[in-house]
Amino acid sequence: MSGRDLLRAVAAAVVCVSALSLAGCATGGSDVLTAEEAAPRASDEATPHAREHTKQAEPVDAGGLSRREVDTYVAAARKQLPGLWSPQFRKMFSSIRINPVYPRGIEFVYVYKVPVDVAVASNYMDTQLPLLKAAFQTQIEPEMTSFGFQHPSAAWTYRNPDGTLVWSRTVS
Repeated sequence: MSGRDLLRAVAAAVVCVSALSLAGCATGGSDVLTAEEAAPRASDEATPHAREHTKQAEPVDAGGLSRREVDTYVAAARKQLPGLWSPQFRKMFSSIRINPVYPRGIEFVYVYKVPVDVAVASNYMDTQLPLLKAAFQTQIEPEMTSFGFQHPSAAWTYRNPDGTLVWSRTVS
Protein backbone atom coordinates (compact mmCIF):
# COMPACT_ATOMS: atom_id res chain seq x y z
CA MET A 1 0.00 0.00 0.00
CA SER A 2 1.41 3.39 -0.96
CA GLY A 3 1.85 6.35 1.35
CA ARG A 4 -0.97 8.09 -0.50
CA ASP A 5 -3.29 5.15 0.20
CA LEU A 6 -2.31 5.19 3.86
CA LEU A 7 -3.01 8.92 4.03
CA ARG A 8 -6.46 8.27 2.61
CA ALA A 9 -6.99 5.53 5.18
CA VAL A 10 -5.97 7.80 8.06
CA ALA A 11 -8.07 10.66 6.72
CA ALA A 12 -11.01 8.31 6.33
CA ALA A 13 -10.50 7.06 9.88
CA VAL A 14 -10.47 10.62 11.20
CA VAL A 15 -13.63 11.43 9.24
CA CYS A 16 -15.26 8.26 10.53
CA VAL A 17 -14.33 9.02 14.12
CA SER A 18 -15.40 12.65 13.76
CA ALA A 19 -18.75 11.69 12.30
CA LEU A 20 -19.20 9.04 14.98
CA SER A 21 -18.62 11.47 17.82
CA LEU A 22 -20.72 14.23 16.27
CA ALA A 23 -23.59 11.83 15.59
CA GLY A 24 -24.16 11.47 19.30
CA CYS A 25 -24.41 7.69 19.22
CA ALA A 26 -27.91 7.36 17.75
CA THR A 27 -29.40 4.18 16.24
CA GLY A 28 -28.71 1.47 13.62
CA GLY A 29 -25.74 -0.86 13.07
CA SER A 30 -23.73 -3.65 14.65
CA ASP A 31 -20.56 -4.25 16.58
CA VAL A 32 -18.38 -5.19 13.60
CA LEU A 33 -18.86 -3.74 10.16
CA THR A 34 -17.53 -5.59 7.15
CA ALA A 35 -17.21 -4.50 3.55
CA GLU A 36 -19.44 -7.37 2.49
CA GLU A 37 -22.17 -6.36 4.88
CA ALA A 38 -22.77 -2.74 5.81
CA ALA A 39 -25.99 -3.71 7.58
CA PRO A 40 -26.52 -4.99 11.11
CA ARG A 41 -25.50 -8.59 11.76
CA ALA A 42 -28.11 -11.06 12.86
CA SER A 43 -26.20 -11.44 16.13
CA ASP A 44 -25.46 -8.26 18.02
CA GLU A 45 -23.24 -10.23 20.41
CA ALA A 46 -20.25 -8.38 21.82
CA THR A 47 -16.80 -9.15 20.51
CA PRO A 48 -14.80 -11.80 22.45
CA HIS A 49 -12.67 -8.96 23.87
CA ALA A 50 -15.77 -7.20 25.19
CA ARG A 51 -17.31 -10.42 26.57
CA GLU A 52 -14.10 -11.27 28.40
CA HIS A 53 -13.96 -7.92 30.14
CA THR A 54 -17.69 -7.67 30.78
CA LYS A 55 -17.57 -10.80 32.98
CA GLN A 56 -15.15 -9.14 35.38
CA ALA A 57 -16.17 -7.11 38.43
CA GLU A 58 -16.89 -3.39 38.30
CA PRO A 59 -13.75 -1.23 38.34
CA VAL A 60 -12.44 0.00 41.66
CA ASP A 61 -10.97 3.06 39.97
CA ALA A 62 -13.23 5.91 41.10
CA GLY A 63 -12.34 7.92 37.97
CA GLY A 64 -13.79 5.45 35.47
CA LEU A 65 -17.22 4.29 34.46
CA SER A 66 -18.63 0.90 35.35
CA ARG A 67 -18.25 -1.85 32.77
CA ARG A 68 -21.96 -1.63 32.07
CA GLU A 69 -21.72 2.11 31.37
CA VAL A 70 -18.72 1.67 29.07
CA ASP A 71 -20.49 -1.21 27.30
CA THR A 72 -23.59 0.98 26.86
CA TYR A 73 -21.50 3.75 25.31
CA VAL A 74 -19.69 1.32 23.00
CA ALA A 75 -22.96 -0.34 21.93
CA ALA A 76 -24.38 3.06 20.99
CA ALA A 77 -21.20 3.98 19.11
CA ARG A 78 -21.27 0.67 17.21
CA LYS A 79 -24.73 1.49 15.96
CA GLN A 80 -23.26 4.44 14.04
CA LEU A 81 -20.91 2.30 11.94
CA PRO A 82 -23.21 1.48 8.98
CA GLY A 83 -23.78 5.14 8.19
CA LEU A 84 -20.04 5.73 8.12
CA TRP A 85 -19.04 2.81 5.89
CA SER A 86 -18.13 4.79 2.78
CA PRO A 87 -16.90 3.41 -0.56
CA GLN A 88 -13.43 4.63 0.44
CA PHE A 89 -13.58 2.45 3.57
CA ARG A 90 -14.79 -0.54 1.57
CA LYS A 91 -11.75 -0.26 -0.70
CA MET A 92 -9.31 -0.06 2.22
CA PHE A 93 -10.72 -2.15 5.07
CA SER A 94 -12.44 -5.49 5.41
CA SER A 95 -13.86 -4.54 8.82
CA ILE A 96 -13.99 -1.92 11.52
CA ARG A 97 -15.11 -2.41 15.08
CA ILE A 98 -15.24 -0.48 18.33
CA ASN A 99 -14.16 -2.23 21.53
CA PRO A 100 -14.48 -1.10 25.14
CA VAL A 101 -11.30 -0.33 27.06
CA TYR A 102 -12.30 -0.37 30.71
CA PRO A 103 -12.83 1.86 32.63
CA ARG A 104 -12.09 4.97 30.53
CA GLY A 105 -11.90 4.33 26.84
CA ILE A 106 -12.66 2.87 23.48
CA GLU A 107 -10.63 1.25 20.74
CA PHE A 108 -11.24 1.56 17.01
CA VAL A 109 -9.94 -1.56 15.22
CA TYR A 110 -9.45 -1.42 11.46
CA VAL A 111 -8.57 -4.53 9.44
CA TYR A 112 -7.02 -3.89 6.04
CA LYS A 113 -8.51 -5.65 3.05
CA VAL A 114 -5.06 -6.47 1.64
CA PRO A 115 -1.82 -6.87 3.60
CA VAL A 116 0.35 -3.80 4.06
CA ASP A 117 4.06 -3.64 4.84
CA VAL A 118 4.13 -3.21 8.63
CA ALA A 119 7.34 -1.15 8.79
CA VAL A 120 6.31 1.23 6.02
CA ALA A 121 2.75 1.59 7.28
CA SER A 122 3.80 2.07 10.89
CA ASN A 123 6.30 4.78 10.04
CA TYR A 124 3.76 6.56 7.89
CA MET A 125 0.96 6.25 10.45
CA ASP A 126 3.24 7.83 13.07
CA THR A 127 3.39 10.95 10.90
CA GLN A 128 -0.42 11.05 10.88
CA LEU A 129 -0.85 10.77 14.64
CA PRO A 130 -1.48 14.54 14.98
CA LEU A 131 -4.69 14.10 12.93
CA LEU A 132 -5.97 11.47 15.33
CA LYS A 133 -4.96 13.54 18.36
CA ALA A 134 -6.82 16.53 16.96
CA ALA A 135 -9.94 14.43 16.31
CA PHE A 136 -9.73 13.08 19.85
CA GLN A 137 -9.26 16.49 21.50
CA THR A 138 -11.90 18.36 19.52
CA GLN A 139 -14.60 15.76 19.04
CA ILE A 140 -14.19 12.40 20.75
CA GLU A 141 -13.02 13.51 24.20
CA PRO A 142 -15.77 16.14 24.62
CA GLU A 143 -18.42 13.62 23.51
CA MET A 144 -17.10 10.94 25.87
CA THR A 145 -16.84 13.45 28.72
CA SER A 146 -20.46 14.48 28.19
CA PHE A 147 -21.41 10.79 28.54
CA GLY A 148 -19.62 10.65 31.90
CA PHE A 149 -16.11 9.46 31.09
CA GLN A 150 -13.45 11.10 33.25
CA HIS A 151 -10.05 11.36 31.55
CA PRO A 152 -11.21 9.35 28.51
CA SER A 153 -8.94 7.67 26.00
CA ALA A 154 -9.29 6.36 22.46
CA ALA A 155 -7.05 3.84 20.76
CA TRP A 156 -6.64 3.27 17.04
CA THR A 157 -5.46 -0.17 16.00
CA TYR A 158 -4.78 -1.25 12.43
CA ARG A 159 -4.32 -4.92 11.54
CA ASN A 160 -3.44 -6.89 8.45
CA PRO A 161 -5.99 -9.45 7.20
CA ASP A 162 -4.09 -12.23 9.02
CA GLY A 163 -4.49 -10.35 12.32
CA THR A 164 -0.91 -9.11 12.64
CA LEU A 165 -0.59 -5.72 14.23
CA VAL A 166 0.28 -2.93 11.80
CA TRP A 167 0.00 0.08 14.11
CA SER A 168 -1.69 1.04 17.36
CA ARG A 169 -1.70 4.22 19.42
CA THR A 170 -3.76 5.48 22.34
CA VAL A 171 -4.64 9.13 22.83
CA SER A 172 -5.85 10.53 26.14
